[in-house]
Amino acid sequence: MPDEPLVSALVAAYNAEPFIAEALQSALDQDWPADKLEVIVVDDGSTDGTAAVAEGFDDPRIRVIRQANAGACGAVNTALAAAHGELLGLLDADDAWPAGKLRAQSAVLAARPEVGLVYGDMRVVDARGAVIHESFLAGGDPPQGRCLAAMLESNDATASSLLFRRALAEPIPAEIPYTDWWFAVRAAMRSEIAYLPEPRTLYRFHGGNLTLGAEGAGRAREMRKAMAFRLWFLPRVELDERGRAAVWRAIELNAAEVPDVPYTDAAIRDGLLAAAPPAAGPLDAERVVLAFADELLESPELVARYVARGEAATLAIDAPDPEPLARLVERVPGAERCDLVALPGLGAVGRARLAARADAVLSERPLALAAPRL
Repeated sequence: MPDEPLVSALVAAYNAEPFIAEALQSALDQDWPADKLEVIVVDDGSTDGTAAVAEGFDDPRIRVIRQANAGACGAVNTALAAAHGELLGLLDADDAWPAGKLRAQSAVLAARPEVGLVYGDMRVVDARGAVIHESFLAGGDPPQGRCLAAMLESNDATASSLLFRRALAEPIPAEIPYTDWWFAVRAAMRSEIAYLPEPRTLYRFHGGNLTLGAEGAGRAREMRKAMAFRLWFLPRVELDERGRAAVWRAIELNAAEVPDVPYTDAAIRDGLLAAAPPAAGPLDAERVVLAFADELLESPELVARYVARGEAATLAIDAPDPEPLARLVERVPGAERCDLVALPGLGAVGRARLAARADAVLSERPLALAAPRL
């Protein structure tokens, strides 16, 4: 057997007491030389017995680092700084590596020096280990080869399925909200990516998950994070026209689920404006007042208040459907004398440009805009 490289398992753990023992055991049980494996557990300020469970393992391959809560990315950065391995693998504290993972994935890296990262499919299980979905990626076309645009378009190389070269790993910046996606895109910028459908990592789906299956406010949070991630990378990568269009399409799909994000998140708005191709603003008026059709329909007194002010301005209204707005304006005395412009189909970039262009805002919503309210 050839001399195997040292592998570092990076385990970010927060309140994972029910699951971490299985995760750590799955790493220790790999068909891999004991002196060529280290498991670095970073307890990220847990309030349960996570650290105690990890420290209870009588195995020199496990090192436990305790720190104040810094989030998953902060914990992985701590583990990365402590790692000595030539190869690195993420292992979420509530997941488990399948038997043969290191052997199969490291063989690809050994045989193909052009490949910087290998990822695989995942078997989704519940808190008790019962299978929910046999395959996370079944029916799809997981990106492989030189696939930077595809990696930015969709986060397919996920979580504990990754194994990658230490030479390609860089600490996760504060602006980046993902661990796995960060390493996958960084690797895709400099190398080929490989995919192995087997063996499948066990991905634990339970009440504490922050991403998979998120709904409502959680879903909106994930859409904002995904937009911010892609927007951080867009000015920093080289993509052809087709690839850039695919990434923009993904951003617009995220924004469609949280259409107010260019108005409520200054960082995302700035990212949209910085990464978008140059274009004229949505309006050429000397003074522009921003408003929202759905809010005006709910609070018609806002329109009456605006009319009463006698503003010498254009009231630019974000109006996905202008018809109900037109009927409202007909019922407000004096509105016909105002310059009201309904703007349908703005999209994320259009909303960002409108937000940046506005001189004032006719709204009572919580917004992150420099323009004063009327």
